[in-house]
Amino acid sequence: MVHRYHVCAVALVGALLGLLVLSPAAALASAPLYHNQPAPATPFPTPSPLASATPTASVSATPFPTPPPLQSVTPSASASATQFPTPSPVSSGTPVPTPPGSPTLMPANCIDLIRNGGFEWDGDWQLGWDPLSPFYNSNAAFVVSGARSMAQGAVGQAPVTTPAYSSIRQDVTLPAWATSAAITFWYYPMSNAAAGGLNRQELILLDPLAFDETVAILWQVTENGQQWIQHPSINLDDYIGRTLSVYFNARNAGDGTWTGMYLDDVSLLACGPAVVTLTPTAVVLPVTVPANGGNTGTGGEHIVATPSAGETVISVSPSTTTSGDVPIAPTASHGETNDQPRSESPSFFDRLGGNLDTTAVLIGLGVAAFLIVLGIVWWFRRRDSRESHDAQDTYDGSQGA
Repeated sequence: MVHRYHVCAVALVGALLGLLVLSPAAALASAPLYHNQPAPATPFPTPSPLASATPTASVSATPFPTPPPLQSVTPSASASATQFPTPSPVSSGTPVPTPPGSPTLMPANCIDLIRNGGFEWDGDWQLGWDPLSPFYNSNAAFVVSGARSMAQGAVGQAPVTTPAYSSIRQDVTLPAWATSAAITFWYYPMSNAAAGGLNRQELILLDPLAFDETVAILWQVTENGQQWIQHPSINLDDYIGRTLSVYFNARNAGDGTWTGMYLDDVSLLACGPAVVTLTPTAVVLPVTVPANGGNTGTGGEHIVATPSAGETVISVSPSTTTSGDVPIAPTASHGETNDQPRSESPSFFDRLGGNLDTTAVLIGLGVAAFLIVLGIVWWFRRRDSRESHDAQDTYDGSQGA
């Protein structure tokens, strides 16, 4: 009896294994031959022809006059360079007096490094603590432009009996990118002292990083012009990249004479490479004009302007209709395909596990089948064992009786 149950169990296992092997094959056989291949393009349906309406009167389309030929304009870039002003050397003699005027406009490729060069507000300049301290002047008779100027020294023309300085200064950094630098200013000198002594008006460059060591004496005179003079530009190209102090001073020796000046419109320009300005020109593009002006009627003529080299023309052909709504007749483009994958019914494994691996599913099913068969065999053997015990108990009972 036990062998019979074993044979049944083996047959059941074989049937389950056969089912497991045949199920994937059947699923693969039922799948489409070209999986996820692009389907051929489905052409648009051919629209039904529209019913032609019988016109009540024949209208002849009057073509538009031929437009004049289009002219191709070639763009050209014109560059204009702004040259640097050539700074003049330091004048050794007395400058010729020049009447005051409006300040010169700054070139586009330059920046002014002097702050508050017109002394219009209190600040940006360091005023020296001297017996003849400088001060901001608001007397319009001693102003070049704006409302104020700087007064230095004995501008009141009173004798000075004590040696005295009257100085102002401002630190500037000449940028390394500059290709030229120059300083200019307006001054109003006054003095009754002899030239060549210690009574003088002066402009000096100091090094603030080296305890105000003198770098260069740019201008030093004893003048009594008592009118506004614009000093020529002083070249500072040799000091590009350095930080310096611009130092103006009116000095009195204290010998009973007097020396002073008014100062206005100080400017230190640092200029870079010349600025190139490009002037674009307009380009005329061709336009396509339909012969019938876009009105419904007969005729499909269209006029296309001939482009020059490098230009693009879009040609528009109006459709011909008689009356009623304008038909929309889409047509399929040649060579156009549908790149969407073909949809198909999911296979057995897709329903079972989605993205699970097929081998893992087969192994799981095999293990499950093995456990089921093992359970069946165990159940049969246990039942046979119980039957044997029952038979033995029956036999023992009959013997005891």
